[in-house]
Amino acid sequence: MEHETRDLPPTARRVIVGDDEAASSTVVADERNLPRTRLPNGILLQELWQQRDIPAKREDL
Repeated sequence: MEHETRDLPPTARRVIVGDDEAASSTVVADERNLPRTRLPNGILLQELWQQRDIPAKREDL
C-alpha cells in the first residue's frame, strides 16, 4: 500500500471521548488529519482506530 495525500476526498472526523479527573465526560481528541491510503484498485482506506494491544490501556490514546 502506498500513502497518497493528493486527489483524495475530505477526511473523516475522529472524536474520542472519555472522562477527566472529576469523572466528568470530556473530549479527549478531535481530529481530521487521519492516515489515508489509496489501494491500486482505487479503494480509499482511512484509519479511524488502531488497537495494538489487548486489553487497551489509558495511555494507548
